[in-house]
Amino acid sequence: MTKIAAVFGKRLDPSFTETKTPTVADLAPCWSRDAHGDPLPNWTRWRALADHLAFHPELTGAAIRPTPSPSGSLIVDNLLAATAEKLADDVGIRRPSWTKRYPPLREPWHTPGTPRMRAGAAARTPPQFAARNMLLPVDAIWRTREAKQA
Repeated sequence: MTKIAAVFGKRLDPSFTETKTPTVADLAPCWSRDAHGDPLPNWTRWRALADHLAFHPELTGAAIRPTPSPSGSLIVDNLLAATAEKLADDVGIRRPSWTKRYPPLREPWHTPGTPRMRAGAAARTPPQFAARNMLLPVDAIWRTREAKQA
């Protein structure tokens, strides 16, 4: 690598500094309430974490390990747990134990939409979310491989 850098008139100066890995726990405060008082997650932050880990899957363990603080919303807490479970399952590692502290929702939760939109969302819901009674299509957070390559 030093020789390659020299070809370009550069000097390789390696430094090993620790960088902060974004975590699922960082998402706990990333929500507000809509006009009806229902939780409104900051989907941009959720997608940013999913995108980052799609490009750096080796960081998934570090990203799901820290236990999030209770968010103040059982819906958001279940969303955090389902997200961590899906991330773990996607890379084939053990799910974090903290996800067990949140029981599945009693009533189905879904994003706003028409009955047809809700049915489509339910059909595309990852099993980790469905197990928590959350009907959220996978593409609400995760991009398809084709979209990442574009």
